[in-house]
Amino acid sequence: MTEAELKKLEDEITALKAAYEKQAIQMPVFTKSIYFTTSANPMHIDYGDGNVYDFDGNERVVVTFNTSRGSNTLATLEMTIDGFNSDLKVKRVPYSGGARWIVYNSPTYGEVGGNWQRINTNYNFTVQSAVDGTLSARMIWQ
Repeated sequence: MTEAELKKLEDEITALKAAYEKQAIQMPVFTKSIYFTTSANPMHIDYGDGNVYDFDGNERVVVTFNTSRGSNTLATLEMTIDGFNSDLKVKRVPYSGGARWIVYNSPTYGEVGGNWQRINTNYNFTVQSAVDGTLSARMIWQ
């Protein structure tokens, strides 16, 4: 009798797994992409004793996905920088209208016109979501 009950439970588990897998395959996935170029984050520290320090601060980009329903969503953020896959520090932060991430990156420097200077970073952000919506990006101080 116990073996028969166990068999019934195993069959039910198998059927539930099949039903959930079928639903997951049929779930729509919406993909949105945008290009975004950073701007400089000039920092100025005046210690008050005559010591002044000017430098380029870290780039912090806010990537926001607003859902068409105004609700939270399951979503993933992928990005490339100048066409290359990136594994930067990214943190998803609470946001009630969809999904939001903060992307942290150090400023990039390169030679421009014979001078060594800060250069902008060119991102391509892609969000995949279970709900349709719009994607935007801005520097954190904007």
